[in-house]
Amino acid sequence: MFRGLVYCGILGMLLLSLMLPAQTPGEQYLNEPLNNRQLNHDYWEKTVQGIDYSSDEKKVKKKEPTERSYPTERQPPSISFGSGAWSFFAKFILILGAIILIALLLRSLLGYGGFRTKKMPVTKSEASVIDLEKIEENILETDLERYIRQALEQQQYALAIRLYYLNILKELSQLKQIKWKKDKTNRAYLNEMQSSALNPTFRQLTFIFERVWYGANAIDEADFNMLEPQFQAFLQQLNQS
Repeated sequence: MFRGLVYCGILGMLLLSLMLPAQTPGEQYLNEPLNNRQLNHDYWEKTVQGIDYSSDEKKVKKKEPTERSYPTERQPPSISFGSGAWSFFAKFILILGAIILIALLLRSLLGYGGFRTKKMPVTKSEASVIDLEKIEENILETDLERYIRQALEQQQYALAIRLYYLNILKELSQLKQIKWKKDKTNRAYLNEMQSSALNPTFRQLTFIFERVWYGANAIDEADFNMLEPQFQAFLQQLNQS
């Protein structure tokens, strides 16, 4: 919008410079300074010598008014838009109106102000944002496999590993191997699994999850394809228990 207003200002200045009235030859003549010149009296007397103007004089008879005339009411001088000040004012109003019209058109095209803008379609990633907070609050009732597929569609591979790990905690909780609580640490779950035959695999997957989720380096699709089979195999083992 700011760029559109700048364009309007530049266009207005160009219109104003083109529409300003130029001085006519008569105005230029009136504005020229007067140069006083001295009259050469000797030259003038030689020029008018021998010329008699008495024969050209005509007697003008004073005409008697037949009717008594009354002074007419004085009319105000007519104002013409061709005069300097009024012409400039009228053109200024026209230019200002043109600038306002262009600004409104730009606002309409760019979608600002009170004009209705075209609603942009919501992308698939925006419509399926994964809320980990909500998932962890209702982990036992949540279909984590559906969220794993969504994370993979959005190419969020680290998030998919976290969801796999949450799914493992969900299955262990249902098998009474651990007691799920949202604020418990992974170290607490490892302590609960010390006497279980599943502990070595669970410990290894916990290490992988922490390295992926809390590590400084992001994983790509190739890294994920190497790690996913280990989580899938452990989940399958839990489902068969």
